[in-house]
Amino acid sequence: LQQNILFLFGQYDNDLRKQKSMAGTKEKLMMGIWCTKAPVGYDNVRRNGERLIEINDTGKLLRKAFLWKASENVSNTEIVHRLATHKYKTTLKFLCQIFRNPFYCGMLSHKALGGEMVQGKHEALVSKEIFLKVNNIKYRNYGNSKNPDFESTPLKMFLKCDVCGEYMRGYLVKAKRLFYYKCDNKKKCSCNKSAKELHKRFEKTLEEVTLNEKYIPLFKLQMQTIYKQINENRDKINEAFQIQLNELKQKMERLEERFVNEEINAELYQKFSAKFKQEVWEIEQKMGGCPVSASNLEYYINRSIEVSSELPSLWASSSFRDKVKLQNLLFKEGIYYNKQKDETRTTKINSVFLLIASLYSVSGGKNNGLQSNFSLKSVSVAPTGIEPVSKV
Repeated sequence: LQQNILFLFGQYDNDLRKQKSMAGTKEKLMMGIWCTKAPVGYDNVRRNGERLIEINDTGKLLRKAFLWKASENVSNTEIVHRLATHKYKTTLKFLCQIFRNPFYCGMLSHKALGGEMVQGKHEALVSKEIFLKVNNIKYRNYGNSKNPDFESTPLKMFLKCDVCGEYMRGYLVKAKRLFYYKCDNKKKCSCNKSAKELHKRFEKTLEEVTLNEKYIPLFKLQMQTIYKQINENRDKINEAFQIQLNELKQKMERLEERFVNEEINAELYQKFSAKFKQEVWEIEQKMGGCPVSASNLEYYINRSIEVSSELPSLWASSSFRDKVKLQNLLFKEGIYYNKQKDETRTTKINSVFLLIASLYSVSGGKNNGLQSNFSLKSVSVAPTGIEPVSKV
């Protein structure tokens, strides 16, 4: 009995300490100050007697992971492999936790806040827009590529019904051992089609954006022209960005000078320092150089020709995952299929293959069957987002 009473007093004392500690923690968090150890990618450091949280080399690498996810929409597994090539090994589960942690976009989330989000004083790894984009991506579960059921329906969740706009899923008719596609909308539409027939129709669609041998010289010339125009525009834009960057760096120097001279307190210094650093980082990202230099331009053009000249056979002979990659490379927003007319159309096409379509148009060729409502740009104007075709 006496031991139990002593334990109760000890528990009561611990609870009081916990209440006081959590009250202090909440107060700090409400001020935007992270009290505990910073997550991976950040270091807790002390400068001039002040505790700071700074981005380390791992954080810079994780920033790339966010940008890969937001701009390229690659899978988390692929990002884990890319990080491993940069000598940072992590697990898929831990990477998902990183992507969901609002600390990396400058926000604080803690159980002491009771579900409330607070703007932190630490430097954000990525902007809120990038963080939200990464977490709002609709993940498509393609399943196990070794499963023959999945191998037989690579167009599922890529094809859309032109009538109701819903994605088409794959299913197996066990009695016939045949695969079919059908749209999700059972009430308004009952679009279903044999997988074998739809695959043939998709290969015809690929033929319509496949580079014809007689257009290869013209294609090379246009790709070189686009490369030249992009670099000229980039140089002009980078000059304007450089002016903004110099102004920001001058402001940061002036801010540090005022802080050293005690004209402003630490709170104001941290607030504006984080703001200026974020702006500098955003400008530096926009000033990123062209991934294709003059030295390897010929390789990328030849690789583009190699891929774009054999699209139907390349798709037909690829594995499930490679088929999905090729589909998304060409038609990022998918393909609409109209069963009544047996026609396909798309709202967005990769700019390299848009160039091929424009070559047909300018040269008087006809592209029958591909009912596309994207507009063909003049070949004298570089379409936005041109990039070399990567390996599938």
